[in-house]
Order: sequence, then structure tokens, then C-alpha cells
Amino acid sequence: MKSLKIIRLLQALEKTELNECRKYIMSKTQTTGSTVLDLYKILRKYYPAFDSRGLDRKKIFHRLFPNTIYSEKKLTETVYKLNLLIEEFLVVKEIRTDPFLKKKLLTQAYGKRNLFTRFEQSTGQLLNQLEKSTVRDMTYYLERINLIHHYFFHPNTIKYQTSTIGIEEIMKGLDFYFLWKTRFGYCFL
Repeated sequence: MKSLKIIRLLQALEKTELNECRKYIMSKTQTTGSTVLDLYKILRKYYPAFDSRGLDRKKIFHRLFPNTIYSEKKLTETVYKLNLLIEEFLVVKEIRTDPFLKKKLLTQAYGKRNLFTRFEQSTGQLLNQLEKSTVRDMTYYLERINLIHHYFFHPNTIKYQTSTIGIEEIMKGLDFYFLWKTRFGYCFL
């Protein structure tokens, strides 16, 4: 059990995050079942080293499913569900700590749900926020290109007005991006 992906994922959590993660899993147990939470509680006891005989797959299975014949498939499914919840917890935690990312994801949701007015306003706010930043690195240009691209190619964007953000802005951003990439020799795409 020690070599499992779930163990490496749990080891990556800070001690303070363990309780937050438990609460997150508890909030999701209605859809995943209480055995996922039970597995988390069992594994958490071995944090951070996870070097005990108690981490034997069969022992864990019998603690989760007493009086049941060992089933590798059943244990794997439970571990998989827990793994997904921990990954989801990490994503939610990242969104909470990055306001730009949160606003960007909300903007994408507006665009996908055809809430064009909100999509347009939110895109403008994000572009203004980018313009206020003093650093003009690769991330700046990639974010700008991405926002302009999504806005320009949204079905409700009027493409033939001079006041709309156009393809010229995308090309200008791409030029800066490739200049940056050529100068420093790396790419995040």
C-alpha cells in the first residue's frame, strides 16, 4: 500500500491541511459513501511517514468492510474515490488562494452558459487587472492572449466593430509571447 499514488498524495498535504481535507471529504460522503471517509481516517493515522504494517491492503480492507471476503476491486474503487476527492480538494484550495484564477474560471463559466453580458464585463475586468500589473512576463501575455481569444471567438461577440477587441490584439500578444520564449528559451504551452 505504501507505493500507492494515494499515499504520495497524502504525504504532499501539510499537517494543517489534513483537517480541512477531512472536512471536505465529509461534505462529499453523501455522494461517495462513508467508506471513503473511513479510508481517509485509517490512512491519516499513518501520516506523514506511512511506514507501518497496518498499511497492508488486506488489513485495511477488513477494517473498511468487516465480515466481507477480500475484494481487490472493491478496495481499489474506494481508494480511487478517495484519490479523486483529495485532488478535488487541492483544486478548490488553489482556486480559493488565487483570485485571478477564480475570476477567470467564473468568466469561462459565463461564456459557456451564454451569459454574454456578464462574460463581457468579467473579461474586461480581467484584462484591466492584467494591465495594472507591472510585470510583463510570459504569463502576462499568455493570459492576455487567452482572454482576448475567448472573447473574440465567443458567438455573441460582434467581430466587425472597431471598438471590440480584435484579432490584432491577439497577434500582438502572440508576438510578445514568442519574443519572450525566444529570449529565455522555454515554453509553458
